[in-house]
Amino acid sequence: MKLKNNSNFEFFSEDMNLSLEEKIKKIDNIILESLKLAVNPLLLFSGGSDSLLLLAFLLKHKPDIKVFYIDMRMNFPKYDKLFEKKIKPLIKNLHYHKIDFDEEEFVKKFGIPIYPGVEEIGFIKKDFGKIGLNSVCSELKKVIMDSELKKIKPDLTFMGFLASDKPKRYNRVLKRGYLQLGNGENLCLPLAMLKKGEVFQILDKLNFPYVKNTYFNNKDGHLHKGDGVCWMCSAKCFNNSKIGNWELLKENYPELWERLKKYGLKEKIEDLYNKTKDERFNEALKNYF
Repeated sequence: MKLKNNSNFEFFSEDMNLSLEEKIKKIDNIILESLKLAVNPLLLFSGGSDSLLLLAFLLKHKPDIKVFYIDMRMNFPKYDKLFEKKIKPLIKNLHYHKIDFDEEEFVKKFGIPIYPGVEEIGFIKKDFGKIGLNSVCSELKKVIMDSELKKIKPDLTFMGFLASDKPKRYNRVLKRGYLQLGNGENLCLPLAMLKKGEVFQILDKLNFPYVKNTYFNNKDGHLHKGDGVCWMCSAKCFNNSKIGNWELLKENYPELWERLKKYGLKEKIEDLYNKTKDERFNEALKNYF
């Protein structure tokens, strides 16, 4: 794939401050211009709000877009129902795969997948063994993805990716733009300009389905950080418990919170504190228990 003029795909810091309508028009244009360059485009679909919104945009412009989805089998019950009844029927070309372990088997064999929230506070994967963590769910997903993408052979891959999520993401899209060619893959990141709240505003505007209470607290309506799919997600749980996914569980899904406790969450956090003496784990114990 060659790109003669990349002006349509440049990312500017000012893009973050465009109006919602201006952003919608820009996203549509990025997708249209990107699709002109591709023969075999693919959407990497996680089921989260960003990929749901990207699916909504892509279905407008390419109804037969190939969609690759790996089901980690640890989903909110309401999400599973949403996918089967409302999302799956919209997808004409679905490549669906799931891991071999159901939720209980996974936790019994590998433990609670707690590592994303631990990574957020600065721990790195090479130290996971020392503190009793693993990143098996991401490794299982990678095995499936590597195998299947070799068969699908997309020449352009769309991903739900917000520059506002992390400084590293912002810097990447500022440097490389919305369309990133080479380095072993061609990526299109048309949602990069959006802030998280805007994702839901556009989903509502498009009347595209998602499970609201996997993101928004039933009590006061504030937005929590989580992927809206995996109910055990530890996003923000150690650095901002008020918007972390576990606080949402306690309010919106108390039965799931009780299940997480039975899986040994408290004991796992205690073990992390004993091994690291990091006060953020001690604070988590005070916040959640």
